[in-house]
Amino acid sequence: MSIFWVIGAVVAMFLGVGFLGEHLTTAHMLGAVLVILSVVVVFGRKRLFTLNKGVLLAFVATTCAAIAVVNDTIILREYNAISFTPVASFLPLVVLIAVKPRSLQSLQRLKEVRFLKMMLLIASLYALQAYVYYTALNFGANISQVSPLYKN
Repeated sequence: MSIFWVIGAVVAMFLGVGFLGEHLTTAHMLGAVLVILSVVVVFGRKRLFTLNKGVLLAFVATTCAAIAVVNDTIILREYNAISFTPVASFLPLVVLIAVKPRSLQSLQRLKEVRFLKMMLLIASLYALQAYVYYTALNFGANISQVSPLYKN
C-alpha cells in the first residue's frame, strides 16, 4: 500500500488547485507525471498489479488522506496549529473506540514499561511531526509541498 501514498500527493495537489486556488506550474505537472509513471513501473516490473478489493481500498485510503490535507489547510486558515493539533489527534481515537470498542483491550499493553516507553517515544515524534506539518500549512506552504509529509 505504501506505493499508493505517493499518488495521494498528486491527488492532494489537484484538490489544492480545485478547493484552495493553488496554482500548478510546469514543475508540478512534470512531478505528477513522474510519480504516476513510477507507480506504473513498480507495479509493472513486479507484475503485482491486480485490481482487487485491497487495491481499491488502498486507493480510497490515499484519496481520503489527500482530502484530509485539503481539509486541514482550510481549517488552519481559521485556527492556529497549537489549538488544532490536539483536536485533530483526539477525534480519531473517539471514532476508533466508537467503531471498534474491542480495540480498548489492546490498551492492557500500556502496563508493560518497555511498550509504554516505545509508545511515548512514537507519540512524541508523531506530535512533533503533526505540529510542524500544521505550522507549515499555517505559514502558507502549498499542498504539493506538504502532502507528501502527511501523517503516514
